[in-house]
Amino acid sequence: MGSPYNNIDLRLEAACKELITEGGDFSAITITTGLSDNTREEDCIIATCDSASERIFDSGLWEADCTITLYTNADASSALATHKTRTGNMRDLFMDDGIEASLTGTDESIIVSSVHGYGTGQQIEERFFLSTITFTCILSGN
Repeated sequence: MGSPYNNIDLRLEAACKELITEGGDFSAITITTGLSDNTREEDCIIATCDSASERIFDSGLWEADCTITLYTNADASSALATHKTRTGNMRDLFMDDGIEASLTGTDESIIVSSVHGYGTGQQIEERFFLSTITFTCILSGN
C-alpha cells in the first residue's frame, strides 16, 4: 500500500503538533513530534503516535494510538501552578467535541473520523512535572 497511507502515523503526529502550535496557549514551549532529534528543552510538549494499524485489510482506514506529553521544569518558582494550567489547556484542546474536525483541518491531508478512548496521567520524572493525554484516532489519508 503506497502513499498516502505509508506515513499515516507521522502525519497524525504532525497534525497534533500543528493543532498545539496554532490552537493552544503554548507559545513559550517547544513543541515536537516523537521522531525528533531535538533534545528535551526546559519546558516542552511531545506529540507521539505510538502505533497505527489498518482496521480492514487494504481499506486505508487506520486506528492510531497517540500520546501527548507535557514537560514542565519543576525547579521554577511557580512551576506547579504553570504546569497545572498548561495541563488543563492541553486536555481542553484534545478532549474538545470538535477534535476530529480540528485534526482533519490541519495541513497534513488526513481525515479523522473518530477520537476516543481518552486517558490521562501525571508523574514527576527527573525534576520535570509530566502530564499525558492518550487517545485513539480512526483516520485515513486524504
